[in-house]
Amino acid sequence: MNGDKLLTGMIAPAVTPFDKDGEVDVAAFNSDVSYLLDRGVDAIGVGGSTGEGASLSDEELSLLIRNACETVSGRCPVVAGIIRSSTRAAVSAAISAQAAGADALLVTPVIYGGATDEQNLDYFAEIGVATGLPVIIYNVVPSNDITPRVFARMAHDPHIIGIKEVRAERVPEMVAACGTYAQVYNACDSFMLNSYLCGAAGAISALITVAPDLAVEQWQAFCANDLEEAARIDRDLRVLTNLYAGTPFVGKLKKIITLQGRPVGYPRRPVHLPVDTESQTMICGLKDLGRLATATDNRE
Repeated sequence: MNGDKLLTGMIAPAVTPFDKDGEVDVAAFNSDVSYLLDRGVDAIGVGGSTGEGASLSDEELSLLIRNACETVSGRCPVVAGIIRSSTRAAVSAAISAQAAGADALLVTPVIYGGATDEQNLDYFAEIGVATGLPVIIYNVVPSNDITPRVFARMAHDPHIIGIKEVRAERVPEMVAACGTYAQVYNACDSFMLNSYLCGAAGAISALITVAPDLAVEQWQAFCANDLEEAARIDRDLRVLTNLYAGTPFVGKLKKIITLQGRPVGYPRRPVHLPVDTESQTMICGLKDLGRLATATDNRE
């Protein structure tokens, strides 16, 4: 990629499968990355919030990146999530991710305490300089918001190729702010098609991981200007989104993926998989959409 700012389309943030003891299940991870790749996604994300990146050590993140790179084998970029609370920790994780083979970085602002606009500018610049990798800002921290005004300045940094925006109303503002200097990626699962109409260059969304076939089909329909088909797919995607909305997010996400026949293990504690009524609601919803696996296991 080399900072060319051309990463577009469906970037699937892979989940991180854990066993019951909280250890990374590498085989299950590789299997699910292969599944996503076979459905035509444009890039694989590793260790983002969907991948429980905040709970991963640098060593675990590197392990996952190496395996993703081996599985992908050059067929699409691998984007490493960096969720840390200081420049020192973020640079360390980013350098490890680079050494493991990551093609780009998806970096949150520092999580605790916030930062000024100038400190945020320095933070992302230092990570880009330290690694030389393209950087996507993940605008997900309420206490450390990257505004469109500040992103307009960041977009001129040669290392920064875009921003992943979680708030639907902010997507068009970010598109207007960055002009042609960077890309905006949608992260609001209920705003997929609308975000593309607003100028988003694609999405980095858990919904792509939940239903990569539908997400890719919708993106391709949009790119072909088949808005009727894109809107039809959007209705199914919204039903899916409602099935795992709310918290704890990653537990719901892993449950709905597993119910579709892709075993992705457990969340890292203290989060658990949903059971009882919540699980039954997912089963009924997936059955109505024709996406429920033939054999389902409703136990945690």
